[in-house]
Amino acid sequence: MGCSYFLPRLVGTSIASELMLTKVGLSMAVDAAGLEATMAIKNRNQLMCSRTEDVREGMMVFIDKRPTNYQDR
Repeated sequence: MGCSYFLPRLVGTSIASELMLTKVGLSMAVDAAGLEATMAIKNRNQLMCSRTEDVREGMMVFIDKRPTNYQDR
């Protein structure tokens, strides 16, 4: 927790961007008022991602042990 807040402060924004998958969250975290604000941003992003059809597909792939069929939804 707090990786997008601490990482750019430790290694710089450029290297942190290479290491992080969620670039928008990192960009917001760099300009955030503090760790609490960063955690709120991350929580919001995780909630939004957890409600996609692809999340359900990912869970079913794991259970069924089959190849993925993501639809970017």
